[in-house]
Amino acid sequence: MALLHPPFLDLTLPYDQPLGSFSLLTSVYESEIASKNGGLDLSFLRKSEPVSRSHKEHYTSFLAYRPFNMNNASIYLIAQQYADIPTPCSLLLQDHHELLQVAAQVYQVCYAHYVLASYYDNMFPHGCCKDSSRNVMISLLGIGYPQAAYALCDQQFDHACVLLPFTMEDASAPAQQGVILADPTSDQLWISLKKKPRNMVSVIFEKRWKYITQWGNGTDLYPTCVMDHSTLYCFLQQMKSISLKSEFYPIGTFFEKAYTHPIRTPFADGMP
Repeated sequence: MALLHPPFLDLTLPYDQPLGSFSLLTSVYESEIASKNGGLDLSFLRKSEPVSRSHKEHYTSFLAYRPFNMNNASIYLIAQQYADIPTPCSLLLQDHHELLQVAAQVYQVCYAHYVLASYYDNMFPHGCCKDSSRNVMISLLGIGYPQAAYALCDQQFDHACVLLPFTMEDASAPAQQGVILADPTSDQLWISLKKKPRNMVSVIFEKRWKYITQWGNGTDLYPTCVMDHSTLYCFLQQMKSISLKSEFYPIGTFFEKAYTHPIRTPFADGMP
């Protein structure tokens, strides 16, 4: 089921049967991808190693649209593809292996976004969590995941990330519900760490968790509100700002509705 059509890589899945919530070892994936793309080192982008034109063109092909050269009409066409799908919804999966395949693909979308953001924005990832999370959400919509949603921790120390709720119906175990959390600017949250975790992707089997980092003196960055594809679609139809938080779902309502609408990806090979 995982949408591993080109240019996505079939990355090594380090876990056979993960128990409980976990995070992908993204540094391992980063090294694996570097071994296949000419040794691109994300830690040196914008510093001693600018993003090359060839890398820019290659990683643009991972995304459903050009995230730094985009207008609302183009985003509207992506959201419109899902207008008839119940929303919010969760991704219906068969087993842990399929879950890991999806998580690895979500990571590759974040990786591609990281390369392009470094090309276009000299300040990235600092202060870029909202734009970056919207970019990744819309890119996931564009490759066939209507479950992808933009999530915001709307507090004094705010932060945005991407959520992809799932329902797993493993024939050998009771159905499980959880969420894939992707943070395309996670490295900016760890001020004092020498090796900052980039493009964090976590699989969480809970509806409530703590997201504690060094940002905001250890503020819990658990999301408070969510924009899914239907919210995005309505904003664009009515020509409203897609950052109008008053019309987002409260996080609890989002999960409640998402888990009542488990669906397979409607486009097995990406968008038509």
